[in-house]
Amino acid sequence: YSVQLPDSISASAKQILDVDSINPEVFRYILSTVTSDYERSKMMGMDAVFVEMVQTYFKTGKATWVKDKDLQKIVERADALSPTLLGKKAPFLRMQDTTGTWQNMYEIKAPITVLFIWDPDCGNCKKAMPKLIEFYKEYKDKGVEIYAVSTDFENDKWIKYLRKNPDMSWINVSDSPEFPNGFRDTYDVFSTPRTFVLDENKIIRAKRLAVDQLPEFVDYMLKQQKDKTQ
Repeated sequence: YSVQLPDSISASAKQILDVDSINPEVFRYILSTVTSDYERSKMMGMDAVFVEMVQTYFKTGKATWVKDKDLQKIVERADALSPTLLGKKAPFLRMQDTTGTWQNMYEIKAPITVLFIWDPDCGNCKKAMPKLIEFYKEYKDKGVEIYAVSTDFENDKWIKYLRKNPDMSWINVSDSPEFPNGFRDTYDVFSTPRTFVLDENKIIRAKRLAVDQLPEFVDYMLKQQKDKTQ
């Protein structure tokens, strides 16, 4: 029985797959099943198993039954997920706020940073925003900062939205055609909103959380940080 953590599951899968005497059909079945199941897993962080399987077996030519076109798609998906796996340092972000000032996410001095990627035209983002505002009001004095990235190149819409919602008083930045950041690819932004919770070293501790899940997880992180200092 494997501990239900990505590293443990990957190690157990490889222990079986790397046995010299394994039947080729059994090898194919196990690798295909593990790869498929963990690519689609709804459990946070389990995408690391999918990435590990792809890097170990698909990229090295051991999944010989996969057609080239399908192999390319699988590898591209793993490469897209790899930069934002739990436990990795969040990819660098340095973007401009409404005044044109550059804001470096790595320079945020806070025990916890919530990276919130959104679009002013996104319906789900608009529904989440009031909850995020209430969250920030409650947690900003506890050491939580929000770095909110707008995906829209139409900065007029973004600025107009911020003016209508002055309670969005965290760090607001946006991409622009003049200085494209490339964060959509780096953070695998295929829909919005996208939420990442980072620790003081900007290590990704949670992702794909709904805004109303933030308080419980942030409380857990704050308790962990407090326990370390005692």
